Amino acid sequence: MISALDVKSEFRERLQAAGLWDQLDLRESQFLDVPPQVFVELVTYDAGVADRIADVAGDVQLSHPDEDMDIVIRAHWQVRTVEYAGVAIGLSGGIRAAERFEVLISSGSVTQKIAVDVTKDAIDLLKSRLGATLADPRVHRQIVKEIVKKFIDMQLSQGGTSYWDPIRSPQLDLNAAAVQYMIGHQLFFIGQAEDGSGASGKGVENRRE
Repeated sequence: MISALDVKSEFRERLQAAGLWDQLDLRESQFLDVPPQVFVELVTYDAGVADRIADVAGDVQLSHPDEDMDIVIRAHWQVRTVEYAGVAIGLSGGIRAAERFEVLISSGSVTQKIAVDVTKDAIDLLKSRLGATLADPRVHRQIVKEIVKKFIDMQLSQGGTSYWDPIRSPQLDLNAAAVQYMIGHQLFFIGQAEDGSGASGKGVENRRE
């Protein structure tokens, strides 16, 4: 059975030859022995080179047909903007009981637009916590935009096999369970913010599976 160290050495050699090794975040990338397989996670700063890295990963696998390798390739993304987009529209064209927000994220040379539908139960939960604060439409939008940003940050921070690929899945629902999770894990605070909006955000730490 091939070792994770041997796999790492082969990836380094092949990626350096392709000019891609420096595109990896070596703090986040990992090569682990997880018998009976080797787990490989390659994290790049630029989603624009992910396909090229995947080609190299495919060559490595082909060169070891009898070895079991689980390979994850993902990119770092940053949230650029969050904008209210109106009432959410479902795939069938009908109106959903949700508010839609459009989020622009970027990774190196790539930008991607994400649609986040904040469901009615999430809004109801916020109203139960904030009461009259959400009666002001401006404050309401600002609070929900901040929650949407923290929600996307949380999704993007997930590594391992459970990571979210925003290219393949550009639409997400933000429901009450997710809001409760964020509040419970202190990713978002329901309290008095500096702007008086009644809520404040907290940076999301990277978590790994």
